[in-house]
Amino acid sequence: MNEKRKELLTGRARFLWICLVMTALLLMPGCGKKNEYNETSIRILKKGRIENEIIESFGMNYYDAGELRKMLEETVQEYNAGTGEKDRVVLKEVKVEKETADVVLEFQSFSDYAAFNKVDFFCGKISEAILAGFDMIVNLISPDGKRAGEEELKSLTDKSIVILSEPVMVEPLQDIEYVSANVEYLDERHARVSGDSEGLAYIVLKK
Repeated sequence: MNEKRKELLTGRARFLWICLVMTALLLMPGCGKKNEYNETSIRILKKGRIENEIIESFGMNYYDAGELRKMLEETVQEYNAGTGEKDRVVLKEVKVEKETADVVLEFQSFSDYAAFNKVDFFCGKISEAILAGFDMIVNLISPDGKRAGEEELKSLTDKSIVILSEPVMVEPLQDIEYVSANVEYLDERHARVSGDSEGLAYIVLKK
């Protein structure tokens, strides 16, 4: 593998977030429903698992599907070897069509996603996020315009929250109750972090 192609694999999301590659019409069986918004998404699954579908176009035909899969498999294997477990990250799907690529990976936990991609990411109770050191001085707004700040968050510590630093679609298991100003609420189960946002994005769930 030449150095230029190696560099494309080590950008914004470790394996191909910055090198701009990804697309597929259907996920593999058991991965979930079709990506109806057709964009890079993080799905919160049962038992704390995280599914990441990366859909990106690129201007030059650097890869065919086989070559791309091989590079991603090497990256996943390297991460798993470092954890001492073989399935902390699983490559579920790789497709390349018309200068667009789609990759689906499954992570055993939010911490695996954060470590693999070298980004800030949390999924759990608000009380756990506070213990983990995340800043809760944030203004939130509900779909119907209700606002919540730091004091209100103190009474919501049993609620679930997603905290992240990437411009990406988020699909949680539970309905969305509040989002921070840098998050666009789309519907009960979809929210999009703005590409122009700075700092962390917050999505509070109803359960």
